[in-house]
This record gives sequence, C-alpha cells and structure tokens, in this order.
Amino acid sequence: MERLGTARRLTLISLATNGFLGVFKVVGGLIGHSSVIVADGIDSLSDMFTTLIAYAGVRISAKEADDGHPYGHERFEAVLGKILALFLVLVAGGVVWNALDELRFPVVNRPTYLALIAGAVSIVGKFLLSQYTIREAKKIKSTVYEADGKNYLNDVLSSILALLGAYLATRGWLIFQPLFSLFIAFNIFRVALSLYRQSISDLTDQAANPEVVQRLRETILSHPRVRSIDSLRTRMHGQRIFVDAEIGVEWSLTLLDAHHIAEEVHDKIELTFPDVKHIMVHVNPSID
Repeated sequence: MERLGTARRLTLISLATNGFLGVFKVVGGLIGHSSVIVADGIDSLSDMFTTLIAYAGVRISAKEADDGHPYGHERFEAVLGKILALFLVLVAGGVVWNALDELRFPVVNRPTYLALIAGAVSIVGKFLLSQYTIREAKKIKSTVYEADGKNYLNDVLSSILALLGAYLATRGWLIFQPLFSLFIAFNIFRVALSLYRQSISDLTDQAANPEVVQRLRETILSHPRVRSIDSLRTRMHGQRIFVDAEIGVEWSLTLLDAHHIAEEVHDKIELTFPDVKHIMVHVNPSID
C-alpha cells in the first residue's frame, strides 16, 4: 500500500508540473514565435501520458496473485514500460518531422522574450521534478518511475538547448531552432531505448544481481545442518526475485527432519531478503 501511495503522489505531482510547463511552453512558443520551445512543450505534455503509464504499471503489479496469474502481476510493469518506450519513439519522430520541415521551409519571425521566459521556467521546474521522482522511484523500486525521472532529467538538458536555440534565434540565427529540436528528439529516443532494454531484461528471466546471489548463498550455508548447495538459481520477476535452491543434508535424516531444515532455510531467506517473492528449497541427501 505504501508503494501504491507513493506512486499516486508521484503521478499527481508529475501531471500538475508537466501540464503547467507543457501548456506554458506551447503557448509561449506559439505567441513568442519559437518552434524549439513549442517542441520542448510537446515533450512535456507527452510526459503526462508516460506518467499515467507508469502509474498503471505500479498499480497493476501491486495486485495479489490470482488463478489467472498465480505468480503475481509484477511483470505488467515491464510490459507497460515497453509501451512507454514505443510512445517516446513516436514523440521523438514527431519532433524530427517538424524540425526537418522547418529546415526545408525556414521561419522568418524571431522569437520574443516570452518564449525565453517559458524556457527558463521549464529548466527549473524539470530539474526539481526529476530529483524528486528519481528519489521516490528508488524507494519503491519502480523501473518505469525511475525511467520517468531520468526522462525529466534529460528534459532539463533539452530545455537548456531549447532556451539557447530560442536565444540565438532572437539574434538572427534562426537555423539553431530546428537543429536543437533534432537534438531534443535524439535525447527522447535515447531514453526510450534505455527503457526498452530494461523492460526486455525484466521479461526474460534475467538472474538477480551477483552480489544478491552471493548473499543468498552465504545465508543458506549459515544454517548449521546444510552441508552443501547443489544448485542455486534466481530469476527476476518484475522487481521481485524468485529463488530455486537445492541443498545437501545428512543422508540419514528422516523426511520430517529434512523438511524442517528446508522450511528454516526458506524462512530465513524470506526474512533476510524482502525483495524475494518466492523460494523453492529442494533437499538432496549428502553422502560426504
């Protein structure tokens, strides 16, 4: 519930901030004759959609396991992450299209100071939003929200370039507006590619971090009656971990005693590693 509450708060703050900045930049860019500020504003408005996708991912992944999804819903966050990445590619494509169009048919009006003010406000707003989003995303271990935060931090650079392009255009160098718009599109595409790769990783049973695996191994071997670890496999399930372990115990133990050892190992892992969602402990007889 805490994770969902944090996600809801992040969503509301992000929607309000991006909505204000997006409208301010689009209106300021249109009135102030700055295509690069308009492009930056469209990027901010698109961030509202990405935030809604991120919230949907966290909300669905928080659902309890059911008959249709007995292992839980965590991977839905990665699925929606792929959708978010594809949407960002479309946004980048739209910015590229408009920039190339402006290179072919250059504008003649120089931007006004209203466009510059909109760009400056965006830099401050996006930086504050990015720091808050990344910090909270790490607390709830959300891939899509962290990607959202990195996208906002990337937007700071985009807004700086947009402001610089608009300023240079006020001095007569109008070509810098579409050129910097192309760079903004490149930054959006780079974030999309990073998110897509992370989502693919989350969906392909990637093993847990080697440090986590080593800690798991040490935890299992710390049990006084575990003689060996015959097999230890992990796989990521969204942001949670599934563990399959085969342990060696004294071969002459009764079935009940061996079962108790497996239960104790299971409970210790569950207590020590809150990110572990499921543990399967199989007991093998050890002759040595």
